[in-house]
Amino acid sequence: MDLNRYLPAFEFEVMDQDEAEDGAEKEKEEDFESFQLFSNSGLSKVRLESPEPEQVYAKRPDTYYFSKPSDSERRQIESVALSGQDVLELATESWPGMKMPWKVINFDVLKAKSDIERKRARQRPGKKAREQRKKRSANKNPPPAPAVYGPSRTYSNSKLPADKPQQRGRKNTRGRGRGRPGARFRGGGYPRKPGSG
Repeated sequence: MDLNRYLPAFEFEVMDQDEAEDGAEKEKEEDFESFQLFSNSGLSKVRLESPEPEQVYAKRPDTYYFSKPSDSERRQIESVALSGQDVLELATESWPGMKMPWKVINFDVLKAKSDIERKRARQRPGKKAREQRKKRSANKNPPPAPAVYGPSRTYSNSKLPADKPQQRGRKNTRGRGRGRPGARFRGGGYPRKPGSG
């Protein structure tokens, strides 16, 4: 039995081992460059070109993406599939069980309600408008004339007669004796210690 006719013809080139090692070392030296990074450190080697990553094309067979269904599977698919014409015909038909008007939102009604609520709500005028309103009311109702002292004495309160002076007394100063809050009895406004009399 002749095996040479089944094997391809190979060509061999004989090389010395020293030459092959020298060539590999030269290639390695060309890829690196030496320099001194810091003054107190030795030489550092830097690779000038990074090796390109190998591109791996992971391709799956077409059967992974495309399949040919069997006759029974094809019949099942065709029985449930709808054409575009079928979809258009079904769109015109009414579904009585799906009519639920209470679940449908009518935007026109909601918009009308919001407009009514917006009209009802009073908006606070801005700062300038409020200041103008104050000025107008101040011009319409001037402050009362100051009291005139002397024989012809007048008061700003029109309900009092001109000859009767305005009453002043403890009516408005209740609970404020001697200028301290709550001082009504014995001249003191702060609670006393028990047993101090």
